[in-house]
Amino acid sequence: MMTPVTRVVLLVLDGYPNRHLTVEIAPTLSELARDGGRAIDGGIAVMTSATYPNHASFVTGVDVDGHGIYANDVAGGGERRLADLVGPATPTIFDALKAAGRTSSCVVGDHHLIGAMAAMRADHHWPPNGERPDEGPYDVLGYVADDVTALRIVEAIESGPEFLFAHLNEPDTAGHVFGPDKPRAIDVYSATDGRVAAIVAALEPVWADTVLMVVSDHDMEAALDPEPVDLVALAEAANCRATAVHEGSGAALVHGDRFDTEWLQHSDGVESWRELRPGLVVLNAAEGRWFGAIPIRGLRGVHGGERTRAQLAVVAGGHSAVGAIRDSLQQRRPNAFDWPTTAAALLGVALEHAIGVDLSNVGGG
Repeated sequence: MMTPVTRVVLLVLDGYPNRHLTVEIAPTLSELARDGGRAIDGGIAVMTSATYPNHASFVTGVDVDGHGIYANDVAGGGERRLADLVGPATPTIFDALKAAGRTSSCVVGDHHLIGAMAAMRADHHWPPNGERPDEGPYDVLGYVADDVTALRIVEAIESGPEFLFAHLNEPDTAGHVFGPDKPRAIDVYSATDGRVAAIVAALEPVWADTVLMVVSDHDMEAALDPEPVDLVALAEAANCRATAVHEGSGAALVHGDRFDTEWLQHSDGVESWRELRPGLVVLNAAEGRWFGAIPIRGLRGVHGGERTRAQLAVVAGGHSAVGAIRDSLQQRRPNAFDWPTTAAALLGVALEHAIGVDLSNVGGG
């Protein structure tokens, strides 16, 4: 019989490219992967491969059709709202744990994630109320610096929740600002690895009974053209009524009342598209291109489309379940919604509506 799990930690390194998990760039992550396990080709993000849809899947165990957050912005009823003002439409792991009398905590570097994941339902969350901390320092995009967030993560570990959702944001900022494969971005990935080392050190007292899952929410690719692809303008030129949800992204959602997509075949910068449901189409930008209404100064990296769906997928810890999860990662690429399903199962809790698999029990019946 598997021994009880004392601690499950799901750590998200926002926008960290799976291809840059190397010994030279990330010695701590490499050691965790060697001693635990890793999906070499990475996990698979939900579409769009953006931050808030995937974080909603990380806590609900469902795809975008289940939680309703298809992009960082959510359009409906003729209006466009930020995902953190909407939140997931399905219960979360925080709800399930609370109902079972288990404790949870959530610490994130992007304050909007609190609302996008309904993390205010955890026993503890930071930043409070999903508002940017009053005191910095902040990164160049205005998010609190990861040095601050890492300290809060260590404090959360020391408080002893049974489930901790943790998030470091700066790899994403670096990819957007410098380009995901540039030396300055790689320096940030190395700094992130150092923060992971501090988190692992904080877990050492309970390492034997811990399962640590380290993932990213999406990959990143270079933005080669400074001019965006304005889908609304393209639709208007084709006499097509459509509303697009996009801003600096390699993917876009186009909403419309039975609009004809024929115009997309002749639209420069559009590589492919598919219908998610009637009246909602997701588009992928051509390589190096991105969707938006206006140019964004200094944008050198984007994500959101099919090419940026690879996620980090590493498991570590001293608990016996780590070996079973490692074996699963060697057999299949995990989906974003598998991680909360696995975390809930390890803590003896059923995650309502989850479509993900328990990676600790794949093929186990």
